[in-house]
Amino acid sequence: ELAEKEGFDSMMILPKELTKHREAIAKAITKSIHGLPQKQQYDGTEPIWMTNEVKAYFPNQIETVGRKEGAYLMFFKETQEVPKDTLGKSPQTLEQEFAAKGLTGWTLEEALLQQRQYIEQHLQEVKPHPDTENFAYLLNSRVQHSGSARVLAVHWYSGSCQVSIHSFLLNFEDVYAGGRTSAIFELG
Repeated sequence: ELAEKEGFDSMMILPKELTKHREAIAKAITKSIHGLPQKQQYDGTEPIWMTNEVKAYFPNQIETVGRKEGAYLMFFKETQEVPKDTLGKSPQTLEQEFAAKGLTGWTLEEALLQQRQYIEQHLQEVKPHPDTENFAYLLNSRVQHSGSARVLAVHWYSGSCQVSIHSFLLNFEDVYAGGRTSAIFELG
């Protein structure tokens, strides 16, 4: 009912202990995609670019919040960009707004898997990658850097054909950054 009310049109079934496979997921999703024009393929030498504060914690020191280690269903709305009504709000504000509706944000693993799925379903479009115009906060993936909690965010850099992973303070606001909602249902 919640998923229907929010207009969610997609779902993923995610396995238990997903975070233990973070590095393998990152490698797998950046492999060449059959049917995708060469100028849209991931960069062969560095398909995922990370800021220094993310790279220092990848893969094992990125904290996942709001997820248990069991398998779960994730309902969401497939969009190329984050919803406009989330732009310019801080991760902290979005987290509170989502929680008030019984929703949550996304993790790094969920975003990377969904990005690959999105591309495979939009191969012939001019912009087959999600998050080409704005950063998508990953409210449920965090690092502790210089004594402060930071949420991760992803963005597709078309010029260099890379997924970039950044981190932002919880109170950071930018008109080019927003978040996606999801509804999570644990499986047994």
